[in-house]
Amino acid sequence: MPLLSIIIPVYNTGDKLKRCLNSIIEQKISNYEILLIDDSSNYKSKKIYKSFKKKYSQIKYFKNKKKLEVGGSRNIGIRKSQGKYLFFVDSDDVVVKNF
Repeated sequence: MPLLSIIIPVYNTGDKLKRCLNSIIEQKISNYEILLIDDSSNYKSKKIYKSFKKKYSQIKYFKNKKKLEVGGSRNIGIRKSQGKYLFFVDSDDVVVKNF
């Protein structure tokens, strides 16, 4: 069971999602999962997820059946999370080192 679940609602953020994921992966933490909750965004978001999933098994992807907005997507992430603690990040955010 991961200590930390990082929940990221995603909607058409494109390359900003890459920056966001890299900023999380570069942290010193090791016992975590990243949950990408795709809120019916374009194909590029799933393509970015697939490229990261090849290298990082702690990334999980869920696609909403209909648009739920940020709050609804976070709620999905909460239900799907397995960590003891939750951390919310927007897909266009960059997390500073050693957060």
